[in-house]
Amino acid sequence: MGFDIVEIYQMLGVDSDVSAEALGTEVLGLSKCTFKYMYTNLFKLSCVSFLPDYNIASIKVKITSGTSSKEFDLEPFFKDYYSLSDIKTYPDLADLQNLQALGYSEGAVLSIKVNTTVDKGYFVVYPLAATKDTQMLPIYSDNSGTTYLYSISTFIPKEYSIFYPSASNINLEAKIQTSVKQYEKSPIPKIYDNLGQYPDSMLFISYGFSELKRNDYDPISSSCFDSQKTSTRFPFGYAYSDGSSYWYQISTVVKPSLMIGNGNFPANLESDIDKINGNIYFPLLTPIIQDNQKSPRLIGFTKTHLDYDSYLFRISAKTPYQFSYIKTGANLASLYGHEILVSGSSTEGTYEFIAQEHPDLKMILYDKVAMSIVLNSKSFGTDSGSVFSFSGPTIVKNFDITTIKDVSFLYNDIDITNRRHYNILYFNYPTDIPRETLFKLTPNDPGVISNPTIDPSLQNKGTISFFSKWNETKQSFQIEFYVESNSLSSNTNFPFTISYSTYELYSSMLNTQLRIKRSKMDLQGPMFKEITKITPQNQLDSNNNKFSVFGWNIKIEDPINGLEGGYVIIKGDVDQSTYNFTVNPTKAKSGDKYLGEYEFKINITYPCITQNYVISEVKLYDTVNRPSYFAVLPSTKIPFYIINPFIGAINPFLYYLKDTNINKIQLQCVPFNDNTPPELLPESLDIGSGHLIDVGKPQLRSFSFSAYDLESGMKKDVYPIVYLSNTANQILECKTNITKFKEFSASYMCSMEIPLGFGYPGILAVSIYGLINNNGLFSGYSTQKLYDFESYQPFETLYSASLPLLSGSSEINEKGGDIWLYGIYLDDTSVATIKYSNGTTEMLTPIVSYQSAIKITNIKATDQPFEIFVSTLSRGDSNIMIVKPTLYNLYYVNCNNNGLSTGLNGKCICNNKWTTIDTNKQCSVPNHYIYGSTQVSHLIGGEITLNGWFGDIKNNPKLYIGNKEVTIKSITSDSIITTIEPGTAGQVQVNYTQNSLTWSGKIYPYISDKQCPLRCEEHGTCNKITGVCKCNSGYTGFDCSSPINNNGGGETEIDNNGTSIIKNQDIGYSISIDSVVELDLEGNSVSKINLTNNWIFINKVGSTTTFKQNRNNEDETQALLTLIIEEVNDKDKDFTFAGNEFTVTKGGLKMSLSISNWLYKSNLNTLQVQMSSDASTVSSNGCKEFAIESQSNINNIINNINYLKIIKNGNVLYSRFQDKILSDNRPTTVTAQLLSKDETSVKIALNLPHCEDCLIDPDFSLLITSGYLNNCNTGSKKWVVAVAVVCIHS
Repeated sequence: MGFDIVEIYQMLGVDSDVSAEALGTEVLGLSKCTFKYMYTNLFKLSCVSFLPDYNIASIKVKITSGTSSKEFDLEPFFKDYYSLSDIKTYPDLADLQNLQALGYSEGAVLSIKVNTTVDKGYFVVYPLAATKDTQMLPIYSDNSGTTYLYSISTFIPKEYSIFYPSASNINLEAKIQTSVKQYEKSPIPKIYDNLGQYPDSMLFISYGFSELKRNDYDPISSSCFDSQKTSTRFPFGYAYSDGSSYWYQISTVVKPSLMIGNGNFPANLESDIDKINGNIYFPLLTPIIQDNQKSPRLIGFTKTHLDYDSYLFRISAKTPYQFSYIKTGANLASLYGHEILVSGSSTEGTYEFIAQEHPDLKMILYDKVAMSIVLNSKSFGTDSGSVFSFSGPTIVKNFDITTIKDVSFLYNDIDITNRRHYNILYFNYPTDIPRETLFKLTPNDPGVISNPTIDPSLQNKGTISFFSKWNETKQSFQIEFYVESNSLSSNTNFPFTISYSTYELYSSMLNTQLRIKRSKMDLQGPMFKEITKITPQNQLDSNNNKFSVFGWNIKIEDPINGLEGGYVIIKGDVDQSTYNFTVNPTKAKSGDKYLGEYEFKINITYPCITQNYVISEVKLYDTVNRPSYFAVLPSTKIPFYIINPFIGAINPFLYYLKDTNINKIQLQCVPFNDNTPPELLPESLDIGSGHLIDVGKPQLRSFSFSAYDLESGMKKDVYPIVYLSNTANQILECKTNITKFKEFSASYMCSMEIPLGFGYPGILAVSIYGLINNNGLFSGYSTQKLYDFESYQPFETLYSASLPLLSGSSEINEKGGDIWLYGIYLDDTSVATIKYSNGTTEMLTPIVSYQSAIKITNIKATDQPFEIFVSTLSRGDSNIMIVKPTLYNLYYVNCNNNGLSTGLNGKCICNNKWTTIDTNKQCSVPNHYIYGSTQVSHLIGGEITLNGWFGDIKNNPKLYIGNKEVTIKSITSDSIITTIEPGTAGQVQVNYTQNSLTWSGKIYPYISDKQCPLRCEEHGTCNKITGVCKCNSGYTGFDCSSPINNNGGGETEIDNNGTSIIKNQDIGYSISIDSVVELDLEGNSVSKINLTNNWIFINKVGSTTTFKQNRNNEDETQALLTLIIEEVNDKDKDFTFAGNEFTVTKGGLKMSLSISNWLYKSNLNTLQVQMSSDASTVSSNGCKEFAIESQSNINNIINNINYLKIIKNGNVLYSRFQDKILSDNRPTTVTAQLLSKDETSVKIALNLPHCEDCLIDPDFSLLITSGYLNNCNTGSKKWVVAVAVVCIHS
């Protein structure tokens, strides 16, 4: 693959009105070069190759006009000579012979260093006997020079010559000999259709292939007649394996079609990599004889410029066979369906949508029988005879882009070391042109991903363009833009292109240049610096070697930009079991984002199969989005004949290319006899109530099912995928979670949001793939196979949109300003409401409104994401959309692996344990705090230990307890030992200072006497040491007031939203964890997560149900909240917590709440867990009694409750809150308080310290009072018990 070397020449004396066709041009003596007239007086010299025998000391061109011609001598491309050094290969030259590629097209890499900056020098890698050369890629630059890479992607024995072109000749620098073997893979065999066609006249067909088992499972694309080609990976389509062969089977939703030829239409399967494909033809179910009079016809077209390169298109068309969808965008990848209909009907309607303009813009409108009309950049007509085109605003007549003048920059001589630098380009034009004239600035990013790659997601953001606006104050055009951090060498000029319509101007032609004063260029993504395998110790069997943990320890290096994130995927090469690992600096075992150690481990239990576990795919990216990427078999929508030749240069295994087994670990298992894959349990399949889906509004759909394998059992940590497809061959994925797992069976569930208009009109088909057993056999269920289940029926789609919906927006940067909001039903928007991150809101009225877009002005400057929704006059409020400003001024600073670089003013958000004093050493000082202490008698005092976090840097420590300085006997990173005098039991003020920072808070250092609940001694004995009431025979309850013979077990329910219900036949109490609130030193709420009806169900194993919820922290980590509810069903159950033993009676509940990784806004802040209990009467018994009693078992703590009784109709809900919690497994005192109450509900708060790892233990009991039989005689009574435990982890 060659790359053009381009130079622009200005030839004076050329008539500005001359056309390119009127001038003949020729390069003399250089057959691979062309000399083309551009416009006005500009010519472009392009050379696709420089062969070794080229003479480039002088370049001659000939220009012909009519019968006249003239020759000109041009300055050569290269005027200087630069020395090359450190020419080497990865792997070493000695290892390049018969090298086996790690993955498809993942070959060897050549590296060269040159003593110049990135914008100078050009090197040629010339394969012997080849017709093209290629340019090398700069990836790293420092004061000593620039390093270039080239991926040796030729997989046949080849000799490469490395040349450097200078002003006089092309100098041979080195020769290397390679022999790299391409990764081997298998082709797709002939496809078949013996699966049945159109079951019960349903519009789907099934087809596939089968063959002997292979281990590559490359991505496969499918298409059916006019539908788009969709690429999928394992497990999609892989329906069955038996150890010796496998079957690939899919079902495709089709639509009625025209009669074409013999009345058949093709279905296609194609390997994404080798392009081997097969077609199979199906008869039409209900063929429609073609009637050209009913083909789609265009009746109207408008194009309205919104902002930058975004336009609003309105297409009106007649579609007698009904409208289906419009394809547009790059490679026609964007598909718009019924959701863009703004008026009319599916047979004659107007459709409105937003698209970006580009020279090859094309649109195709399809009807339901696949007839279409094509709209492209050329002109086209309508039924009425009107002619339209995609061309933009009227081009300025006689425009000459070379006459741009008054060029200046807001900043010059800029430093882009670890900083994305904001800037403004100002310029003007010599004549008066419309102020809405749109100029575009595009940086010339030399990065590795600025060319097509095998993974479209790796396209770098460096190719972003910036657009002009008119500056009324300066009376000039201006373009706001940024220069990316570490993207250029020091002492060079920032290269970019200014364009208008088809005219381009290179920045080197401007009279003012933007100079880069300082930079550390880094265009390469993170790399694997050191890899250590953790290999299995023994062969697994059914005896003493049932378990194995193995994997890799990998050090990941990115010395300049630093690792931002990514993922690593490990697969079994036989059963394709997949293990996904998220990578970011917070998950490092040690080190920081510049060099960190990460662990990737897999746990396998016998029975199992002998197979290799392979690192099959890696994607890592640094803080400026420079990626590294590797895949054994990459998925792509770009043809492989245009694979980026630099793909090897971004392989994170760059330093390990000679070790072809570096990404493989073999696990050996004693063979197990099982030749059948798992099966889906038909009666377990639940795809939601009803088979009609309204895709005119956001839809969350849940799917659940169970599978079993009675021989080897289901494989753990493997998650099948539910697929939903439509007639356009769009496929949605819903990855399941395991809700119940046993040795031979597992239950799964997933939820997905169905996009607006998805599949309408038509049906949606469900398929399930990815069931894997422990013997390496897989199974899956196409729509055809699921159709055999009585519980399955394809979805019919309905479209009844009524509410406005926001779906996207134009870009807005941190300076605020104007924004376009995109969606549907926005034309009668009355106001847009914006909520900023600081809690303030404002309401703005749109100044321009369309059905699919509105313009809002005067957005406040903010560097934080903000929420926005719109209110319409006739349709109500829209959804809430989050807008994230693009930051044009961004710092990438070192937070010492103790925080997150915000990019704002060079500041870090430190995690809980660290803070910043010196901005040059951010997040390096311990952010100390105390959460509790041991206790001594308040009568005699003594030695206590204060528990908390103090770190390793403790300059000038001072400790005050009760306003008196005390002596510190010893101090570690998490404890201080001191001695206190006698004092008063209760809260005591503590102040501790180190490193010039002071922490203030309260602790409970003295032991207090306990008291038991009221009425304890009526039917029990009080232990005044523990405050526990021991009941006499025949009684129960915390205060021993409830007779056992009145209580015999109740009922429990666990809702899917995390609410627990305990009830008897008369009354029910619901108990829920409502919220977690962060409080400041004054008790004010500074942060809160609402949990009511907001828990996410994870699974139910036996009698234990688990829910989870996440809270987004400011450092881009997440706090994880886990709620576990255990139902005690069969008999009373004993528990031990923090040395305290208690019993939950049959019919009761035990609740546990854990909170991990909560990022506090201050080390002085604490947490509060808010719970509530609501009572509802199940049956009327004439009782109207309602009362609440509370009591503390420690008199010295004000407003504290340890016992709470809610009495309603003779039923008592006892709530007991321990006065101790475990914080980092250490006891400390905690309080509870009553927040609110009414006749049906009570809200309680549990006050926690500044916890890193806390455990709290309240419990609840629903009992019958001793006098209830006499007062409210309604027959037998029941009781249940609930126990709640709260855990908080760092």
